[in-house]
Amino acid sequence: MARFTSSLLVSALILCGAVFLLARQGYVPVPSFYLETTLLFTISAWVTYKKLVKIESPSTFTQAYLGSIVIQLLAWISYLGVVLYLDRSGANANAVYFLINCLIFITLEVSFLFFRKQS
Repeated sequence: MARFTSSLLVSALILCGAVFLLARQGYVPVPSFYLETTLLFTISAWVTYKKLVKIESPSTFTQAYLGSIVIQLLAWISYLGVVLYLDRSGANANAVYFLINCLIFITLEVSFLFFRKQS
């Protein structure tokens, strides 16, 4: 659990640092909700992992994991809708940053769950 938590925090710091670095160099605009987006993905991945590693039965794990995916997607899409509504001028930057967060945090979560359940 500590390795997963530290991996999440390091990933969040790298993402935020990359935004500052790329924006400072003028490559990308700063997404207006980048901190909130990073925090949302960090917390949701941590909570999901914490709940799923406690499950022993493979069939229960599968159902719980699929349920967690549905809940996360609904929450994330709702959040993205609010963000895009509140900042229409920065919609592209926020949407791209959102997708990058999806890719990174889902990959982390799935890989840690996979290796945890394999051992």
